[in-house]
Amino acid sequence: MTGWSSEGIQTDPGASVLLADTGALPGGRRHTFTILCWANVGAEMIIQLRNAGNTDTVNSQVLSVTLGSLIIAFTVKLVPAISERLRIITRAAITGACQASIISS
Repeated sequence: MTGWSSEGIQTDPGASVLLADTGALPGGRRHTFTILCWANVGAEMIIQLRNAGNTDTVNSQVLSVTLGSLIIAFTVKLVPAISERLRIITRAAITGACQASIISS
């Protein structure tokens, strides 16, 4: 899977709102992901590695985005299990605008 995943700019999203999702990934091979996050207010987002059924979080990391900043949070190489996915959600409601993207190769 190669591509760019984003739900676009979200205005006043609530808690746990989906910002980006790779969809089910083919397992057994290494993927490289670059995470981009932006907000026009202070905001917290969570990067999650989800299980194959998308019912549980395998691993997660909170990102704090400061007012008006663009963060290239990190680039990571990951070998997911079959149908696991990477996604980004809001940690809490955000009063303002935000966007997150996952670029994969």
